[in-house]
Amino acid sequence: MAKDLWRGYNDPMPVVTNTFYAQANITLTTGTQLQTRYHISDKDKYLAEFRQSLRHRTHKLRLQIEKRIHTNVRFRTRIEHAFIRQTLHTPSASGISLMQQINWQPFQFLKIITRYSSFHSTNYDARIYEFENNLPGVYSNYPLYGKGHKWFILLTYNPLKFIKIWFRFRWFHLDGESVLGSGPTRINGNIRRDLQFQVDFTY
Repeated sequence: MAKDLWRGYNDPMPVVTNTFYAQANITLTTGTQLQTRYHISDKDKYLAEFRQSLRHRTHKLRLQIEKRIHTNVRFRTRIEHAFIRQTLHTPSASGISLMQQINWQPFQFLKIITRYSSFHSTNYDARIYEFENNLPGVYSNYPLYGKGHKWFILLTYNPLKFIKIWFRFRWFHLDGESVLGSGPTRINGNIRRDLQFQVDFTY
């Protein structure tokens, strides 16, 4: 159980969250692993129109298969589903995401990670978080909600012992939106493109 120390923007008081989490990793064959994860979260949500906090429960189920087809090629396939039951004042909600990732190292000095994801949720409450590989020191854990798809490619190039280069491109599309983000990250349109580059010198 966790209790937030600060109230949220729409919450007059700090909220209480109860979380249950279970995960199982199963080796199906040599080089093939199945991962199952079940997550339940109870969280207070303040409804201004009723001037009260109501607790809603979110169920999340993840199935993931990871298969190594070669010493330098690995596939990862994932499906995740989120569901919130209907209450007296809130409707039911659900979300689903599909992901396919390929890790490939064609040469000793070059690594490639690419991923395609598609998602669809009825609202923000049924969002599904997805962690993405990024540059060293950059943490990327995006909430996926609405309807859309995205992909990214991350290259790691090590031409010399003392030089390491990372290059990352990400493409994101959200159906039915005219604006993405807010504040300084706000852009017009429903497509976002991100380009990142980093070089490390060791001496």
